[in-house]
Amino acid sequence: MDAPLWYPLRDVDPRVGEHLLDVLADAGIAAYLEPSTDVAPYTRNVYLPSPPSDRLFVDRARHPEARAVVE
Repeated sequence: MDAPLWYPLRDVDPRVGEHLLDVLADAGIAAYLEPSTDVAPYTRNVYLPSPPSDRLFVDRARHPEARAVVE
């Protein structure tokens, strides 16, 4: 599935990310995961948070529905 605009819904544990994608797909909501990153305020260095997490992006037009499905 694809969407013209994406909305960052929440950060999730990588162990449940794929399951959430399946649940959202069953609801007909486009979604994808991307590793979460943090940016240092002064140096602008990018690093992975600890513990690692994935950011869940969903179809912007359907983000309220996606939030209800995920929560």
